[in-house]
Amino acid sequence: MIALRYDEQKLPLDKELGNPLNAAITIATHGESWLQLGEVTQARHWLGEGLRLTRACGDRAMECTILLNLTQLELWAGEGGTALA
Repeated sequence: MIALRYDEQKLPLDKELGNPLNAAITIATHGESWLQLGEVTQARHWLGEGLRLTRACGDRAMECTILLNLTQLELWAGEGGTALA
């Protein structure tokens, strides 16, 4: 998927430029791409990391987007209780 390759190229640049919020968004977007491909393990990893970094940056809007993606992931994985939490 092109989005995955783009994110893989963009992430080192975000880190090099010292922009932690852009890095967090790139990581979260990477997780969303894995989710769209149905790769639950990869999606969970990248979305979790994106959530951690986004919270550290204080971007509440992006945090909400990531939580929605994590909820969808848990629903697809048959974990309704986890999705609800």
